[in-house]
Amino acid sequence: MLTSLHIKNIVLIEQLTLDFARGLTGFTGETGAGKSILLDSLGLALGARADMNLIRRGAEQASVTAAFSIDNTHHVRDVFTAHDIEFSPDIILRRVLTPDGKSKAFVNDQPVGVTVLRDIGDCVADIHGQFETYGLLNPASHIKFLDQFGSLADDAARMASTYKKMQSAKAAWVDAIEAAKKARDDEDFLTHAVDELQKLNPRAGEEAELTSIKQGLSQREFILTSLNEIDGYVSGDKGAETYLVKTARTLQKLLDKQLVPDGDAGMDYVDAALKNVQELSHFIDNARSLFEHPDHNLESIDDRLYALRAAARKYQCAVEELSDKRDEFKLILTRLKISDDDIAQKEKLYITALRDAESQARKLTELRTKAAIQLDKQVNDELPPLKLAKAKFKTQILQRAELTSNGTDDVQFTVATNENSDFGALHRVASGGEMARFMLAIKLVLASKMPHANCYVFDEIDTGIGGSTAAAVGDRLARMAEHHQVLVVTHSPQVAAAAVHHFNVRKDGKHTDVVHLSHDARREEIARMLSGSEITDEARAAALKLLSPSNNKSAA
Repeated sequence: MLTSLHIKNIVLIEQLTLDFARGLTGFTGETGAGKSILLDSLGLALGARADMNLIRRGAEQASVTAAFSIDNTHHVRDVFTAHDIEFSPDIILRRVLTPDGKSKAFVNDQPVGVTVLRDIGDCVADIHGQFETYGLLNPASHIKFLDQFGSLADDAARMASTYKKMQSAKAAWVDAIEAAKKARDDEDFLTHAVDELQKLNPRAGEEAELTSIKQGLSQREFILTSLNEIDGYVSGDKGAETYLVKTARTLQKLLDKQLVPDGDAGMDYVDAALKNVQELSHFIDNARSLFEHPDHNLESIDDRLYALRAAARKYQCAVEELSDKRDEFKLILTRLKISDDDIAQKEKLYITALRDAESQARKLTELRTKAAIQLDKQVNDELPPLKLAKAKFKTQILQRAELTSNGTDDVQFTVATNENSDFGALHRVASGGEMARFMLAIKLVLASKMPHANCYVFDEIDTGIGGSTAAAVGDRLARMAEHHQVLVVTHSPQVAAAAVHHFNVRKDGKHTDVVHLSHDARREEIARMLSGSEITDEARAAALKLLSPSNNKSAA
């Protein structure tokens, strides 16, 4: 329910805070006092289109803050989740306007887009006259209202889920057909590509290896000359190895005659040096063999690199990826052999899912048809007391040619204002006063099946009526308020008397103020509404009678 409304710098309101309670709340006041300002302000907080003319003259900005307290399981929670906003049962909606035409929206102090604010506002409050695009005057919403009335939310959710599975199965089947068609179109190419890459037989790391050898081969003569020169220093007739052998023989003669102290240590040094020189000789031989191998020449390496790089360009990949590309093409060719079976299997799954969805749609149509009969009966029962005895309400369920997430149903609420009139859309057939009473009857019946308590706001729904009809309107608002919070702006004393809480909207010079009335003050206000500018004792007596418990079951 709406717990408070704070308005700052809106038209004639400089600053105003109103606290609300459950039940029926009435707003009364003389014409021009500013009752519409309250509804315009609440509408702003709920995401209505911003009108910069609402900003009080001379103010730097205007703001409206509406606080709601709702059940933890209220469906508005889904809107919070969808927009990644942390949910709280205490919801604060705020809207800020500036004279430069800018508008800012906040939910629990988190900046949001106006559309998000409107989505949340649409879940927690229903303002007659404010959100026609999103409420009962929008035929697209009627299927949702019928499902709510018929307690078909679970069935509708199953329909949406079944439809989604059917769509996924259809997409998989179509994708398989397209993939197979494309693969068959490319079959000759793939066969040639696999054959070519098989013959090329690329190896991982081959390009880098060949490039390295090529760099070495480009300086082959210099490398071999240098290695041969080094080999001469190491193992030639005058190389280090020859002299080390001679050194070892001469040192051994000294050792044999024990002419040199610690001669064994000297021999160890010579042996170590000789070993290192021999290892160096092996290294030189190995290095030289790389550049003397018959398979390693610049021409053969260039030919191989050219072939690898040409294939990479042809198949649009890196040389390193050629072997993977070959395996990929092989896999596609293999799949071609089983694609027909795959397509048939996916088609079977799609047909099964389609039949499930069609079955669910037929079941949902049956349930909606039964719910529509009950809805029509209950709404039509409410019309005679509202001075609409000759009018009729009818829920039309038309069948779509194609299946949707809602099944195959198109639902539209229609009315006929006279016995011989054709049924048509509510806003096209009914006059302003009739439409307001139709809306009250429909909302009253729908609200009885709402799983959560909501806030309903009616603006001058009693226009053009009086007496028993006005009393019937007040009675129905009070009945709705037994399970929902209801706010009504009214000029009817009968409707005002039905309220539990009564606010008087007053204009003092250039300012609008709102006062919560006590019981005695209510009697005076209703007496004014009955008698006009001069309040008589008879009007006070009539007002007191309207407020008596016997006449007003909703009275405090």
